[in-house]
Amino acid sequence: MKLHIGLTDAGKMILRGIGFVALAALIVPAFGVLSALVTVLLMALIIGFILRPKVRISGYLPDRTVVNQMVQLKYLVKNIGLFPAYNLSLGFDKLPDVIIC
Repeated sequence: MKLHIGLTDAGKMILRGIGFVALAALIVPAFGVLSALVTVLLMALIIGFILRPKVRISGYLPDRTVVNQMVQLKYLVKNIGLFPAYNLSLGFDKLPDVIIC
């Protein structure tokens, strides 16, 4: 089982912005602006790592099933940390595409 850590939409936008500033810094040597943005990004990553939400995922899937019968998967996502989890998604990457989540 692999842990998949992805970027949120805000994180993707920050990386795009840094990329555009880096391209502009090649044309105009504005390394002060670039270093300020990189510093803000690094501080956001460090603070986000420290304050990340801690969740517990528990689920129940039957041990045996019958072919061509619908099976119900029940799972519970519980926030056990002190801080809220505003942007949390749960996906089943290893299941076949015919399964509707």
